[in-house]
Amino acid sequence: KQGLARTNEKVTVGVPFPVGACDSPDQIRLRHPSAGMLAIQQKLTGRWPDGSVKWALIDFQTGLQANQTLNLDLCLEDKSTPSAATNSDSRPVGIAVEETEQAFIVNTGAAIFTISKQKFTVIDQVSVAGKNMLEEGRGGLYLSATTDDCNHYTAKIRHSKADGGPQKLTIKTSGEIIVDQSASDKSKQQQTFTRFQSMATFYANSATVKIDFTVHNPRAAIHEANMWDLGDPHSAFFKGLGLQLSLNNQLPGDEKAAWRADGAANWQTIDSSTFSLYQDSSGGEHWNYKTHKNHQGEVPLTFRGYKVTQGGKQIAEGLRASPSISTPALTAHIHKFWQNFPKGLTLENNLLRFELFPEAFADNYELQGGEKKTHTISLNFSGDPNALDAVEYPVNIVLPLNYYAQCKIMQHLQATHEDSAMNRLVAVGLDDTENNYFLKREIIDEYGWRNFGDIYADHECLYLKDDEPRFVSHYNNQYDSLYGFLRQFITTGDPRWFELAEDLAIHITDIDIYDTLQDRDEYNGGLFWHTGHYLDADTCSHRSYAKSHYDPSHPERLGGGPGAEHCYSTGLLYHYYFTGCEASKDSVLKLAKWITNYYEGSGTLLSGVQRFKNARLPQLKQAVSGEKVSPYRYPLDRGVGNYINTLIDAFYLTEDRDYIEQIERIIRDTVHPADNLKAREFENAEDNWFYTVFFQAVIRYLNVKEELTEYDAGYYYARSALLTYANWMANNETIYLDTPERLDYPNDTWAAQEIRKANILFYAALYSTENRPLFLDKADFFYGYITTTLTASNTRHFSRILAILMQNHGPNRD
Repeated sequence: KQGLARTNEKVTVGVPFPVGACDSPDQIRLRHPSAGMLAIQQKLTGRWPDGSVKWALIDFQTGLQANQTLNLDLCLEDKSTPSAATNSDSRPVGIAVEETEQAFIVNTGAAIFTISKQKFTVIDQVSVAGKNMLEEGRGGLYLSATTDDCNHYTAKIRHSKADGGPQKLTIKTSGEIIVDQSASDKSKQQQTFTRFQSMATFYANSATVKIDFTVHNPRAAIHEANMWDLGDPHSAFFKGLGLQLSLNNQLPGDEKAAWRADGAANWQTIDSSTFSLYQDSSGGEHWNYKTHKNHQGEVPLTFRGYKVTQGGKQIAEGLRASPSISTPALTAHIHKFWQNFPKGLTLENNLLRFELFPEAFADNYELQGGEKKTHTISLNFSGDPNALDAVEYPVNIVLPLNYYAQCKIMQHLQATHEDSAMNRLVAVGLDDTENNYFLKREIIDEYGWRNFGDIYADHECLYLKDDEPRFVSHYNNQYDSLYGFLRQFITTGDPRWFELAEDLAIHITDIDIYDTLQDRDEYNGGLFWHTGHYLDADTCSHRSYAKSHYDPSHPERLGGGPGAEHCYSTGLLYHYYFTGCEASKDSVLKLAKWITNYYEGSGTLLSGVQRFKNARLPQLKQAVSGEKVSPYRYPLDRGVGNYINTLIDAFYLTEDRDYIEQIERIIRDTVHPADNLKAREFENAEDNWFYTVFFQAVIRYLNVKEELTEYDAGYYYARSALLTYANWMANNETIYLDTPERLDYPNDTWAAQEIRKANILFYAALYSTENRPLFLDKADFFYGYITTTLTASNTRHFSRILAILMQNHGPNRD
């Protein structure tokens, strides 16, 4: 991409293996066509039941010419065979790390980095060829208060550790930002303002370090009356926050500092002791859209794009900056700069500031309870100003689709990507020249540090007139778009799908997941719903609902927060497999704990009330109203289906058998092979359509049991129940839109949902010899209806329709 030549490109890729093919990651090798075996670093990230490698993370470096396609051979060798000790240009590789009581000292072969364990300085010192590149004493984190009430903020390190190997090594530092308040109020001294985490990643034979810095508000929101508006008392408000490095101004040579607005621009000399580049807004056509309201309902953005000042005078301006600064000591770049506005880069008297939350912004920042934000910065100390040209444009690593299918690491993955009506429908997400996923961002300016990466929920504007302003609607990973994006990347090899997945994964783990342990168990660690149907998000941001939504005639608007029917973890599982991102892995396990607490409680009195509300209250209501009381503990809905899926994802990460036993109990307490399906009232689609989500989760459970070769009572119970319901579906299910009077909003989302019926019937056909023809014919019927209806639909580009298709398409009568 971008026609850039690469020298020792840093590559991380997750690679799957068929069951039994690879006994250990140590067997994995990569062969370069001319350089022979490459030096690689291998890490086990997933295992098959027989103990063989299912997924491994591979790190290596290689060179590439501009626009070159390079074919590397993936090999498996005996574990006793030594791995290669060179990169593609035959240089020796290897990182050495020494840990002392005070610091980690990392020698990459190109530079020596010192990371303090006592005081957070980002990087304490860097030595290149015997020259120190930084001045000690002024590096670290800075935070500006919103008022004068606070005298000082201190970054306290609580934990540091090194993780990695000879090819790539990460030093993870975590701690708290402590506020020292006025000495007159002793009760408020030394309070934790926020938490932080800094991950410094080093590469063999490289003077580059990548910093991933996360700030986190661990407090629970108050969410009075269960409304989740901005302005919550437990939000963290501040005026500015960033990182800084003090550069050595005694380095020999006459080089001056320089800047450029993006990689296509020429370097321009900085001729003043003060330089600043500040991005106030996205620079897009709708830069000041209502998407960017603060807690007062105001949009505090002041101008379109960015401005550059030098010596206090403006010297340049533009719309969208992806800037770099180069000095005799280092070259620096903040990733996704304009997309995550406001952002700034300043250089003043050799103090380089990475303004992650710039003080120049016309408002205070609000980090909500349970909310995080991660920024990425790359630094290079080699003296080459162009050393970071490619960091925003990683190489695209593609494995053949038929190899992924052979590995059987994803449900209903076909071995070839053929031209078909269904594939053309899904491709609209990239190919539509007016409404693809990237262009959707522009409609409501889905940018800024809190919004970027999320998907604009354009389907919520279906009933607006063309000349009416679009609703601000955030999708918050409804129907697991992250999983859909990664499926499409596997299927097509198109790197744009992976780019969307990367942006979304970061947004989910930072913003959409309620990362606190201080609220009720039904909320802690949960995933927030998409914003309200056919409403502006207003001041609830990415959390439903806002106080302005209150309407006694709409009781569903009387409270929001995380809910089991919006729990999607499978995309995060695969993002971890592909990238090794620990935040994605941790989020899967958090979601598994949260949704278990949601349904089962955690043993506290309050969680017992919640458990009663979820499991027993519906039965009590049935008894009071004279209805037949359900014998089941769990409702037959998508929430319980999501529960099963999330436990499966957690099982894959941990191999903990308790998750499988928990799933089997849930299935037994939700359905039975001898159920009276007439009593389920499936003809009432508006209330009961989501039984299909549950049975899709049951099918996934059956796949897991088949991987485990466990054909036991739990397996046959679930299979029998599936066939009972599939038989009813084949004989009774009709098209939702054939009876629009039964639907609240009869639109083409219902046509997309028909794919779930086809999905279930195709799988059920694998388990039934007697009914196989019936199941296949009915599945084909639904598939044909979907493709015919949506191909003719002028709403086929809607985010909700695409998410449903991406997640579910694939199974067929073959």
